[in-house]
Amino acid sequence: MLYSEPPYVLMAVSLFAAAVCAYSFYVTLVGTLKDWSKSRSSRLLVSLRGFQLLLPFGGIALAATGFLSAALMFFAIPERIAYGFSAIVSMLSAVLVWGQLTQLLYQLETGGTKALKLEELSLGEIRIRSRDSEE
Repeated sequence: MLYSEPPYVLMAVSLFAAAVCAYSFYVTLVGTLKDWSKSRSSRLLVSLRGFQLLLPFGGIALAATGFLSAALMFFAIPERIAYGFSAIVSMLSAVLVWGQLTQLLYQLETGGTKALKLEELSLGEIRIRSRDSEE
């Protein structure tokens, strides 16, 4: 075994790898979307659906698999079950999130920012009652 019992090293390395991949994902996504907002070139959004964004996203998914499996082994679940379960859960989640991201990028490409209907995601008007109105 390359790690201790319980697998603290695997947990720490997976968490670090996920953080590095998430930062890379963020920088790539935000940088490309800023370039797109200036030029409105659909080629930039199509490139986001490719290897440029898929590599850090896959790194996040693999690191999540390692972290989840280490967490399960921490609670005395056998290695094979921990790795199998965490691989299924992480990869299924990654496929679903990637599908949503691809759909959002397609909507952005075809209709611009108005196609996303961001107003529907707001909480609406939130009223804060003052002490004077309570009396």
